[in-house]
Formats: sequence, C-alpha cells, structure tokens
Amino acid sequence: MEPGEVRHRLGEQWRRHHDRVRPPLPQVPAGVSVPRLPLPLPRQAAPAWQQLNRSVAAGQWHWWGVDWPSATPPDWHLDPITGRRWQADAYCFDVPFRHLDGFGDIKYLWELNRLQSLPALAALGACGEAAAGALAKRLVLDWIAHNPPWRGVNWTSGIELALRAVSLVLTTTWLPQDLWTQAEQHTVVSALAAHGAWLQRYPSLFSSANNHRTAEALGLWTIGCACPDLPDAAAWRQEGGAALQAMAASQILPDGIGGEQSPTYTAFTLECLAFASRIGDLAGTPLPLKDALRRGGLALRWMVDTKGEVPAIGDDDESRVISEAPGREAQVARTLTLLAAETSDPALLPPQPVSAPLSALIWPPLTSAPEVLEGERCFADGGYSVARRSLAGRIAVLVADHGPLGFLSIAAHGHADATAVWMSLDDQPVFIDAGTYAYHAEPGSRDRFRATDVHNCLCIGGQSSSDSAGDFNWRRKARSWREAGEIWSLRHDGYQEPFGALTGRMIAPTPAGWRITDWLEGSGAGWPVSIGFTVHPALTITMDGSGWLIASTQEPLVRITSTGPLAVAIGCAPVSLRFGTQTSAQRLVAVGTLTSGQQQVWEIDVVARC
Repeated sequence: MEPGEVRHRLGEQWRRHHDRVRPPLPQVPAGVSVPRLPLPLPRQAAPAWQQLNRSVAAGQWHWWGVDWPSATPPDWHLDPITGRRWQADAYCFDVPFRHLDGFGDIKYLWELNRLQSLPALAALGACGEAAAGALAKRLVLDWIAHNPPWRGVNWTSGIELALRAVSLVLTTTWLPQDLWTQAEQHTVVSALAAHGAWLQRYPSLFSSANNHRTAEALGLWTIGCACPDLPDAAAWRQEGGAALQAMAASQILPDGIGGEQSPTYTAFTLECLAFASRIGDLAGTPLPLKDALRRGGLALRWMVDTKGEVPAIGDDDESRVISEAPGREAQVARTLTLLAAETSDPALLPPQPVSAPLSALIWPPLTSAPEVLEGERCFADGGYSVARRSLAGRIAVLVADHGPLGFLSIAAHGHADATAVWMSLDDQPVFIDAGTYAYHAEPGSRDRFRATDVHNCLCIGGQSSSDSAGDFNWRRKARSWREAGEIWSLRHDGYQEPFGALTGRMIAPTPAGWRITDWLEGSGAGWPVSIGFTVHPALTITMDGSGWLIASTQEPLVRITSTGPLAVAIGCAPVSLRFGTQTSAQRLVAVGTLTSGQQQVWEIDVVARC
C-alpha cells in the first residue's frame, strides 16, 4: 500500500469509530419536497411493469433465479437461500459481511435492497394504476423505517447506497407529489440526505477506486441535482461531478476498453456515466462525459454477437443502474441502445436495439438502423484483439486477450485468463468463459471460477497464471502482451517465475475459420500442460473422424482438428452462466508434456449451415 492509501485507510477507520457514537446526519429544512427530475411521464403501461406489480403485490420477490419468502413488504434483512437474517440493528461497520459463516452471499440481499423494482411500479402508477403507485410509496417508507442511517448491513457498501439513491429519485419522480404528506416527504428527503452524507464521507479511493467509486460519484451527483434545497447539495454536485469525470478517464481507456477487464462491468460503468450525463443536461449543469461514452460504447459494439451479448470475460454480477425486470436482462444491448441515444451516435447501436420502457423515458431512443461491423480491430490499451467475419453464412466473432489482469493494483474483477479466446457464431456463444458464480458464498468457489484451467488457454501443472490473494486481490499477476506489429501474436509471463516458461499463442485466419498455435519458451526439459476450450452448455462435442464436432441440437457449428505432442480428449468444466448459478459444460482438452519449441496446433473451422 502506498503512503497516501495508508493515510486514507487510517482516516477512514477514525471516521468509522467517530460515527459509531455520532453519525453525521444532515439537517433537512422544513417544507422540502420529494425530488422530481424533469423526465417525461410514461404514457402507456408496459407489460413488464404490470407483471412486476402483480408479483410484488402478491409478495413474490425473485432475483437471480431465487425466490424470497412471500411477503410484501419483504424482510429487508433476510437471506433467501440460508433463511438467516443479517444484522439489522448493529452499527453498519460492525457487520462482517464477508466473513459470517452460514449467511450466504450478501449480494442477494443487497440486490433486493437496491430498490430497483420501485421505479417501474412508480411509472405504472403514473399511467393511472393507482394501486401500483401506492405500493411503491409503501415500500419506500417501509424500507426507510427498517433501515435507519448507519444501522445494519444495508449501510455498509457505497455502491449499494448509490444505486438505491438513484432508485429512490426515479421513484419519487414518477409518483404524483400529492401522494405524499409533508411529513412523508421530509422522511424521504432525510433518507436521501443520509445517503449523500455517507457517500461523501466514505469514498472508495486508491486501490478501491473502481466501478464502486463511479457508482458512488453517481449517487452524490444524482442526490445533489435532485435535491437542490439540501444544504450540502452544491458540494455533492461538485464532488460527484469531478469524480465522475476522473473515473471516466481512468475506467474507460483511450481505446474504449473498460479498465476492469470485464465487458459487463464496462457496460455498468458506462450506464453510470450515461445517467450522470443525462441528469446533468436536465439540471442545466452538463458534464463532459460523452467522449468516454462514445469510446466505451464502440469497444463494446465490436465485441457483441448478433444478439448484442458479449463474452463473459472476467467478473459479471449483472449490476445495472436502471433495472427493467428482476430477471436476467440483455444488459449490454440495452446499454448500447441508450449510449447511442445519449451521444446521438447510431454507430453504437447493437445489431438488435433493445426496447426498454424505463430507459426510453430517460433516453428517447434513436430510430437509425444499426451498422454492420466486419474486420479486425486491436484495442492496444485494453489488450484485446477482435475479429468479426462472415463465415459459412454465419457472423463469427473471436476475441483474444493480451491485456492486464484487471484494474489498479488489486485487479479485483479480473480472471487468470491470459491469452484466452472467446468465440460466438451469430447469437450462439461457442467458446465461453467459466463465469463468476459467486463472490462470498462457498469456500473455494471464487478461486475455482477465476482459475486458468477453466479458461480457454494453456495451463501448466494445474496452476493458474496469476495467484490470488483473496476474493478481490491477486498476489502475483501475469503480464500479457502482443508482439510488435502483430495483433494476433500473444505472449504472457505468468509461468516465468514458477516454471521458467513464457507462454505463446498465435492466431491466424483461415478460409473456414482460424488456426490457433500454442507453445512454450524456456530452458526446462518439459512442462506438464493442458490446453482447453470450454463450450456453451447448450452445445455438445463429439468425435468426428480425426477431429471433433461442436453442435447444437439443430445443427453442427464448428469442426476442430488438433496436431502436436498432446493427447486430446473430451472433458468437462464448471461454468456459471449467471451470478449464483452453476452447471457443467463440455471442454475439449489437450493434455501431456510440452517442451520448448514444440507446438500444439488447432484448426477451428466454421461449418456451413445445413
């Protein structure tokens, strides 16, 4: 830790100790009104809002494939999987949410407490369905009553406070003001003021200044813009706006790749910046964020398949600023659609723009036709090479990694996937990432899903190319690069220290697909290696003469042959297609001993449609 960070951490600990006895609760003037952003009111109820309203009114809360015990309002502190209640009355910084055995992954509880269902209920109420609006108001007041400032696990993480603040502001924007009594309005604004004070007092800085800091800045900016009568509003706008500009510069690299080395986290960061940009324009205090939005949006646009999905590189916890529905959403396609609207740039539109009713109230969508991207693109700053080709009547997208492990010194959301590749055909992922699964739920699962031997690259001795030092930190980080002038000639030194070997991978286009060549360089007598490619669980791998055929239930997709000293067989690997779930998928694996100068060559041919 650098000296500046040590001083920051010590100061943070002093503030936590001080606030245990005297939390800084802002004074809220009498007669304040609930915030109302100058956003249009919805004209027509969306079916998704009506379905959500029916579920919530019946006490059915469903997030990440998990059902909460039926109740409305819900128990805001109940873990839906373990059935245990997180501490509600303890001082927030006394709750060891990462280290309480038997309580499960706190992400489930926090997802509910972001209150991201409420804006849709409020929008439905604005369409004339008064019961939905009344339900939204009831839930707001119930949450505030059961979560007083600085008490309980829902006040321990800034990103959670920030996203909840956005939800509250949007909810009060779309609910009629005369629905609230003056006392209720004071209660809501006081809760938002407490959120603002917390966010200002406990910023994520130095090695923690990742997407959390971006979201925290958005929270400060949103509260400051939406509640101008609060005494600290101007300071929150100034601090939040400055931090948003700084995070746009650090998190969105010059070539547009997200610094977190995770496309879905990049989409979340861009949505934070886009919302801040929109709110600033509406409040008459614009922020210069649109250049970062264009750069980041274009990089994502290169990676998406025809459905608008990206490879699940690095972590993905499905975070979003605006939630259209509690289930899994087409996050990246939706983000690209709103980025195109915010920047007035049709080049950012995904192949299938997403009609998202809540987002469309904030960003009136563009009506332009999406552009077709083909060719090769090297993102040198972020460390990815992307190819988009028309092969055998299909749109093939191949992504290869030659970038850093992750963002800043802790690389919190990176995986040990140096030189890995991911491939899709049309809207079908073929070579996939292992995924994330969970952050705190099961001992060992975090490292298992970040390990090299479940990614599409070479692994020596079953050891990862980077060594973890906790759930969100790394002890040793592989350094990846590409050879000068070559966008597909990749190297990394992750096995230099433990094994004395440099890893090489060359990718070359062929008429039917790509040829991938793997090798090691060093002075050893030979290294025990495995090289694998994990396919989507919806696909199967079967022997096909001298090669292997990857197929869906409808048709064959890819044929692979391999030559070299390694023996190739069909295995399996754990995969997590969404946060909190896991299954297994087939994996084509070459195993054996590789000496310096030997090569294992893979011919990957796309099969013509039947």
